[in-house]
Amino acid sequence: MPKSLGKRTRESREPADLEVNKRPTKLPKNKSSDSSKQIRDTTFEEALADIATCLQDKETRELLSNSRQLQPKLASEIFAFQITLQKAIDDANNANPIDFDGVTKGMLYQLILENYDLRDDAAEMRQGWVTRDKIIQVVKNRILAKVNSAAPFETKISALSAVATVINAIVGMENGGEFADALQDEELATAVTAELVKLGKMLSNSEVQRIAKDKELIAKLKAAKEFKISWKGMKPWAGLGEVLALLKPKK
Repeated sequence: MPKSLGKRTRESREPADLEVNKRPTKLPKNKSSDSSKQIRDTTFEEALADIATCLQDKETRELLSNSRQLQPKLASEIFAFQITLQKAIDDANNANPIDFDGVTKGMLYQLILENYDLRDDAAEMRQGWVTRDKIIQVVKNRILAKVNSAAPFETKISALSAVATVINAIVGMENGGEFADALQDEELATAVTAELVKLGKMLSNSEVQRIAKDKELIAKLKAAKEFKISWKGMKPWAGLGEVLALLKPKK
């Protein structure tokens, strides 16, 4: 995985679990001045925690979604806040390159059948489905969700390398029994390939040129593209052809 060029990297970490049972703070009615003072006295961290707690409450979400009193102005303010918050998250992610090595190791660990206490083929299949869904969610939420067009090149190449490494491990499980069969179905390949297409479209031509020099990375993707499940007569990762096309420098 490429090293950062003169920039400090940080390893991607899963956010700490938020307290889901805490009820949203209900401010006194008709006391806007008191509410404003409370907001001014709230720290940045407390404000984020309060927003997260409120939105985790099902009743609050339904109130915002279904209330007939939700005026157009308030709705537009919520949409504006969403855009502002997403930009703040992107700016924070872009401040320093992210190294996804830790996330990669976590996914590879999940692919080791011996890490599970499974008694029969049916249990292997069920665990394979669970692991498949986890891999998809990790790729979407812990890797690609932290990458955008403005992200440092090191973040993009780290994300691409992380996913390619996991794909390479999956296609190497052809004789892995029911567990491997569950992981090699079209659902995982389709979902992960779609995320890589998104990543490929975020790259500038100069970044594509730099990635094209990583022969090992390109070889992993090409091998996965050609991987064929003999007894099914199918190539689940054939869609990587679109990703490889995006990683081909333009002349």
